[in-house]
Amino acid sequence: MGTSFVGRQTELALLESICSNAIAEETPSAVLISGPPGSGKSRLLTEFSSRQRGLRPLRMAGYEAGNRV
Repeated sequence: MGTSFVGRQTELALLESICSNAIAEETPSAVLISGPPGSGKSRLLTEFSSRQRGLRPLRMAGYEAGNRV
């Protein structure tokens, strides 16, 4: 069993609302989620993706040009 999802309900609800609106309006939509390492970006996206029945959200990752990978 995975860990419970705590403390990001507002952000999760916003993502779900954006997704619902994109589906209802039949238009693509994009969201940028940014934050420092360890702030829960990946966990938020994992939780959001797991709730999207029949959909496959596109996930991309990037890095600042000045930072080494």
